[in-house]
Amino acid sequence: MLPIEKDEMGDPEIHYTRVYRRFRFWEAHNLFDRIFEGTVLQLHKSVLLDTSIIHGDGTTTERVFAWEDKFKRLLLRFERLSHLHYALKTLAYSMINLRHFC
Repeated sequence: MLPIEKDEMGDPEIHYTRVYRRFRFWEAHNLFDRIFEGTVLQLHKSVLLDTSIIHGDGTTTERVFAWEDKFKRLLLRFERLSHLHYALKTLAYSMINLRHFC
């Protein structure tokens, strides 16, 4: 648990150094992995997560990257103009989502 003290006004105060130290403590004791495993196990038990469909090949993210690789020319051409490059990538991802969900 994160130690929370009161400031001069009596309001709870969380200092950034305490957050950082607690984060490092959790990281050193592998607590993030335990929290993740516990959450996945709880979701699986409550039938909110189907672990049979989670795999490394063919996920939506990997398909998006493969689709993006088709447009290498576009990526290389607009690499210098980062705002335009970002806009085109956003448009491409929007098209993917539109096609997938509509």
